[in-house]
Amino acid sequence: MTIDHIGLVSTNAEIGELLELLGYRLAEEGESHGSTCKFYQSETGPGIEVVQPQDNDSLFRFTEKSPTALHHLAYRVDSLNQEIKRWQAKGYQAVTSDPQPGAKPGMRVIFLRPKRTEKMLIELVTYAQD
Repeated sequence: MTIDHIGLVSTNAEIGELLELLGYRLAEEGESHGSTCKFYQSETGPGIEVVQPQDNDSLFRFTEKSPTALHHLAYRVDSLNQEIKRWQAKGYQAVTSDPQPGAKPGMRVIFLRPKRTEKMLIELVTYAQD
């Protein structure tokens, strides 16, 4: 299991400029659950996903105090089904009963309920080519 990306929620249109100054480049864009998702990559380290809420009221609460906030940590796994069973055996629960399509082509995701993860939203990720 490795960190795939760090998810930020942002209503700041200039967040991309900041990430570019930090050495990231826009690699992909997509949409998921009423939000625009932009994936930035650097030469080293995990990527950054910027989730920009459009119709998703629940995401706007993350930006009440600051226009950009940490939303989730995403970990790439070999098998979502095996990994979620491993977490459930320890008492953790998924937000949905089955993996869902992610914002990138071939991406499948499942989020863990933050109640047992120290209030951090953790996303487990796999890709069709994995």
